[in-house]
Amino acid sequence: PEVCGTAAVPCDPFAIESVTQAIRTILAAPPMAAELRAQRAAVAARQHHDLDILVQLVLDGIRPGHPAALPPTG
Repeated sequence: PEVCGTAAVPCDPFAIESVTQAIRTILAAPPMAAELRAQRAAVAARQHHDLDILVQLVLDGIRPGHPAALPPTG
């Protein structure tokens, strides 16, 4: 759930029957597939935004003189 949020049908990726049932669930309900696609787009956008923030924090931490910069090592 922490990766896909609500944009996936939960299943055990190591159990063929579990994966098969998840696929059947989606194929049996086309509106569900459409909803999962929409949710996937929202999850991807949020993850992209989070990654942008993380990259900025890392860059700020290594720029000399920035208030968030790491102290110089010795």
